[in-house]
Amino acid sequence: MKKEKRMTFAKKIFSIVIILIPFLYQYASPLPILSLGDFCLTLVTFYSLLVLVRYDKVKIYRPILIIDIIIILINMISIFGSPFFVLYDFFTIFLKIILYTLALSVAYRLFDLKYILSIYNKLVFIFATYLWIQYIYAKITNNYLPNYLNYNWLFSWEKRPEIANYYNYRPSSLFLEPGYYALFVLPCLGINLLKENKILFSIFITSSIILSASGAAIAFGVFFWGMYVLSKFVKIGKKTLYISFNKYFAASIIFALLLLFLVINTGLFQRVLGGSFNARISRGFILFNTLSDFNKVFGVGLNNISNYMTYYSINTAFDEINLNSGSTFSTYLVQFGILGYISLIGLCIYILKKYTKDYLTLSFILLFIIYMIFEDVFFNYRMIFLVSFIFYFYNHSAEKRSNKLLLYEARS
Repeated sequence: MKKEKRMTFAKKIFSIVIILIPFLYQYASPLPILSLGDFCLTLVTFYSLLVLVRYDKVKIYRPILIIDIIIILINMISIFGSPFFVLYDFFTIFLKIILYTLALSVAYRLFDLKYILSIYNKLVFIFATYLWIQYIYAKITNNYLPNYLNYNWLFSWEKRPEIANYYNYRPSSLFLEPGYYALFVLPCLGINLLKENKILFSIFITSSIILSASGAAIAFGVFFWGMYVLSKFVKIGKKTLYISFNKYFAASIIFALLLLFLVINTGLFQRVLGGSFNARISRGFILFNTLSDFNKVFGVGLNNISNYMTYYSINTAFDEINLNSGSTFSTYLVQFGILGYISLIGLCIYILKKYTKDYLTLSFILLFIIYMIFEDVFFNYRMIFLVSFIFYFYNHSAEKRSNKLLLYEARS
């Protein structure tokens, strides 16, 4: 009984922190180098590890461990071949790699959606409603409502100037950027659309994503609706492909009208197309072309893009304040070169091959991979948030397959 209570408590608090981490990440913790999200994740990860060591077992997630080893080896080589390499900048991120490697291992064993789905849905409803209020208030008054609880509570890395121009305003609820809001609500959209069949709630979430004008988020929303279409009313017979015109088709028409609203509202459409596509994606490939042959193979080192650009006085038209920022695929190529990039592609192929036994797991794997094209995902709060859902749906589908096999064997 004591074991069950401890394990259940560990599952609940770990799952709650995972769900809240995109929101908590924005705020400061008692430790200045950690956001509130990372601080809470550290506490629940080590508590959960103690519970697992005593009552169950701990197993480091092998694919991530392999990536860790590759990163360390490549960085050891980069130290000797890159005069701009700063070891301190590597270690500041390396400590987070250790944390997230352990957290992912705990997530594989303990993240359980059934304990927190109701809470998650309520939070998404509140945040989406507030985003609509922000949008309507801005349209009526030409002013905007705050997108944080208190400016003084914000994590130092996330403090930024107030929005200066209303015409560039994009509502993001209580998240500092539309992309942060999108990360929080997209899994909820996928769950309610593909698993729970809650059409109206899914349309409401989608409408809030469109209002946020996050281009990547809209692409992800279209992706989930596309998976929904394939799973619900595209039927493949022996020789034919046909569409069933029913309530699912009607729901898709409603979604299409939402997209039409986006196209008609040209100002909103232009902001979606503009966004930060070049800063996150194109910039990384531009920088790769400036590397020496050595650095093209081994990269400039983890968290050392800024040091490389400063050392050689390099700049691009798409630089932002944080020169290390970018999407996963583009920055991985610069930081770890062709060898690291091949390892990342290998990881994607591995998880696609291993974790695609049902369409729900596949949907979240594809969401994770597509997210890497647009955002920096590896070894930060985005990674633990998205991968936890993949683990849950994979483990859930594995349990169903195991139960079916046992039933089959019992009947035999």
